Amino acid sequence: MKTRCVRPILLAAALALGWPAGARAGDKFEQDRARAALQSGQAISFAAVQERLHKACDCQVLEAKLHPEKDSSGLIYEIKALRPDGQILKLEMNAASGEILRMKNKGWKD
Repeated sequence: MKTRCVRPILLAAALALGWPAGARAGDKFEQDRARAALQSGQAISFAAVQERLHKACDCQVLEAKLHPEKDSSGLIYEIKALRPDGQILKLEMNAASGEILRMKNKGWKD
């Protein structure tokens, strides 16, 4: 009876301990890909992203992810930014030029 209870617990523990290692490996891949995009000129730096958003809409970047653009071979930054009034913006920025392609105000407040 005890072994029936212990096995699922051990399995769950093994999966839980193995999961973060896999997540870190994926993060490493994304970091390597982003670094290569920066070095090749396919993407501007995160500091440049922050500066452009601060100038454009006085926003503070909360999150930025680098992704392939769906309709072309370029890259885009998907960004969540905080406005001074507390609203969250979702933006898409051309990673090479820094041009803001889309901006959505979700009206969320924290």
